[in-house]
Amino acid sequence: MKPEHWQQLDQLLEAALERPSAARAAFLAEACAGNETLRQEVESLLRADARAASFIETPAAALAAEALAQQPAWDALTAPSWVGQRLGHYEMLALLGAGGMGEVYLAQDVQLGRKVALKLLPARFTVEVERVRRFEREARTVSALNHPNILTIYEIGTLATEAGETHFIATEFIDGQTLRERLHGGRLELNEALDLTLQIVGALSVAHAANIIHRDIKPENVMVRRDGLVKVLDFGLAKLNEAPVLPANSSVSTLEKLSTEPGAVMGTVAYMSPEQARGQKADARSDLFSLGVLLFEMLAGQRPFAGATTSDVIAAVLTAEPPPLRQPCAAASAELEQIIGKCLSKEREARYQSAEELIVALKALQSGSQVEGTATSRQLETAKARFASWRWPAIAGLAAVLMAGLVWFLVWRRVPPDQIKSLAVLPLRPLQAGTRDEALELGTTSTLITRLGSLRQLIVRPESAVEKYARADQDPLAAGREQKVDAVLDNRYQRVGDKLRFRLRLLRVADGATLWADTLDQQTTDSFAIEDALSAKVTGGLKLTLSEAEKELLAKRYTKSAEAWQLYVRGRLLLHTRRIPDIEKAITYFEQAIALDPGFALAYAKLGHAYASLSWVGQAPPKELAPKTKAALDQALKLDDQLAEAHAHLAEYKHYYEWDFAGAELEHKCALELNPSSADVRQAYAFYLTYMGRFEQAIPEIKKAEELDPTSIWISRNVAQTLYFARRYDDAIEQSRRVIDLHPNSGPAYNWLIKAWEMKGDEQSAFAAYLKRAEANRASPDELAGMKVAFASGGLKGYRRWELDRRLAREKSRYVGHGDIAIFYAQLGEKEQALARLQRAVEDRTLYVVTLTIEPQWDSYRTDPRFVALVRRVGLVP
Repeated sequence: MKPEHWQQLDQLLEAALERPSAARAAFLAEACAGNETLRQEVESLLRADARAASFIETPAAALAAEALAQQPAWDALTAPSWVGQRLGHYEMLALLGAGGMGEVYLAQDVQLGRKVALKLLPARFTVEVERVRRFEREARTVSALNHPNILTIYEIGTLATEAGETHFIATEFIDGQTLRERLHGGRLELNEALDLTLQIVGALSVAHAANIIHRDIKPENVMVRRDGLVKVLDFGLAKLNEAPVLPANSSVSTLEKLSTEPGAVMGTVAYMSPEQARGQKADARSDLFSLGVLLFEMLAGQRPFAGATTSDVIAAVLTAEPPPLRQPCAAASAELEQIIGKCLSKEREARYQSAEELIVALKALQSGSQVEGTATSRQLETAKARFASWRWPAIAGLAAVLMAGLVWFLVWRRVPPDQIKSLAVLPLRPLQAGTRDEALELGTTSTLITRLGSLRQLIVRPESAVEKYARADQDPLAAGREQKVDAVLDNRYQRVGDKLRFRLRLLRVADGATLWADTLDQQTTDSFAIEDALSAKVTGGLKLTLSEAEKELLAKRYTKSAEAWQLYVRGRLLLHTRRIPDIEKAITYFEQAIALDPGFALAYAKLGHAYASLSWVGQAPPKELAPKTKAALDQALKLDDQLAEAHAHLAEYKHYYEWDFAGAELEHKCALELNPSSADVRQAYAFYLTYMGRFEQAIPEIKKAEELDPTSIWISRNVAQTLYFARRYDDAIEQSRRVIDLHPNSGPAYNWLIKAWEMKGDEQSAFAAYLKRAEANRASPDELAGMKVAFASGGLKGYRRWELDRRLAREKSRYVGHGDIAIFYAQLGEKEQALARLQRAVEDRTLYVVTLTIEPQWDSYRTDPRFVALVRRVGLVP
């Protein structure tokens, strides 16, 4: 089964589990409509999950008795030892430890020649097949994080033994000690504790960005290498090991016995967040609570919440405040106590809302107290002492020092945000599901993109490219990789009373590092103030040096009406689809926006472009729509002559309708001067250069537009158009194939592939592309059958005759562009009809006629005086 299918199943399962049992059937009937197999699979998982429910999802007391009766701890003294034996391609060298999560061996991977830590899972964790599958999916996700502070998972699977199959996890072998072992020597110095905490929270930040919650942060799950590098263990294992807790009357001695092994119950409860103790779902803030407990313990030498029994500890977690930190740790400042206190808040909303926020606070604390420099000095002294005691060969020692330096450089060096050249601003999303404010999300995201996109020093992906990432579970780094940008801006919000809290993170796509993080609290009453504050925050975080003109652009408000802006944004997104109903709806939105704010220049610019688009897609004759196009564009520039979009659209009007080629180029250059980073502005100028036959300039220009918006199907498709007109047919085919691979269900993606095959004389390939385009356009079975019969009887000529007859019949009831019909006549060898239709296309000022001098289909007509006269009438040179 493909991973994508498992992800779909898992999402549906989680959504079903959130609903009452009685409501699940109706939910699945709707969610799996038309896919009976999918519904049955989810129902099967629901039945399996009924027995695999964990104590995080079920109140602890309900499971305690069954836990004691049915789940004995893994006993290292009685379990069979595999030392000296071989399991699969692993030679078992030594037993490293044993506990509730099974045995851990030092093993040699004989295939790859490396030492690994091999964890054999107890059978009691693997009897539920679906639980194991979920764990494996999460573990694979963790393995893809590739973060220096997260234990690397090499392999997950099963090994054949005499007792049957044993599930295992192979990870990197860490030469160091657990934080629990380190704490046995007493509490840590302030600088060391802060250093370790920053490494742990760095790992959590990356995991949380991938929607992975650890659920079991505690000293046993943190290892510290000899060089001081932290490794956080057992991501995902906590979910598998959501074990029941002990009864309230358990004795201290029993608890202490159980807590001597990693993963034992007492340790887990002591670091558990209040919501986990209540049996509620854990989230990123739950991990931060556990980390607060861990930091307190490192500094104080004791846990903040203690008790003689499990229920006493849980009661303390739920109700007690931690003791003052400065009593056991005199070096703790008031600021540090405040940070830990915020981590340990009983309510999630009162804690740091993200790992990035905690990183910012800890870094600020380090900077203010100058502990970082002290820590570095002590680490250097310690490193020297260790180096003196090591007896490695000289070459190995030098390699280790270089590697340690490289790790330090890669992990801790912060690439300045001002080195970011390209950015994707992801759609604003709520921190909590079910609390969406679509107007807020749409307005703030579009404003940020519009304002940041006006800055010359930054390439910002357009809203049409990022709107698909609005899902609550969207991985921001995956979006960044798809958009091919240096960084992504992840922006979440939460409504608290009459205030909004925004959590902003700037993430470097290459390695997932957090380059900057901050929060913003704003009143909900003024949307413009929110947008201004967010713009200022983000540009400050990016550390951009702005000119006075750029500062004005950044603060520019394009309309005085928030509702008008909403309508404009919705219209702009609809216009991008190029579908006639959407364009007509977009016109309605733009007109409504203008009615609310008659001074809204951007709305006028897009209204003019929408009218022009209707003529380009053949909805109405250009002569009918041209006056409306011109009036809207003139008004836009009258209101604001600094709009690059308005100049670009006016250039298209001058080019395609007025045939004022010199004037069109001036407007294009003006648009480029105003916004050279706009993919749409670049593409418009590339069209001009292409239709003027200036291919040596057009090809780099359209490819530059594609670089600015690499996921735009329209721009990528039009790269093939330019290559076709440049008569680089093989390149046009290759480019079209790349677009089709990404967008196989988009009919327009096949247009230039068809034309290129036709010019190469490959009828079979051309007709196959015709069929694919028809299928993508959802042609009826009768239409597809008609195409096949026509081609079978007369090849491409037979198909063209069939298609021409259909268009002539359609022409009786609606407008059909004369340029398209002229081409069909020309391909059928009916010259007189072709020229007659071409004459009507020129009279209508159809967009198509500006391509007469470059369209290969007209090559045999170029010496005909009637064709030459038509070309000159358009203003072109024959």
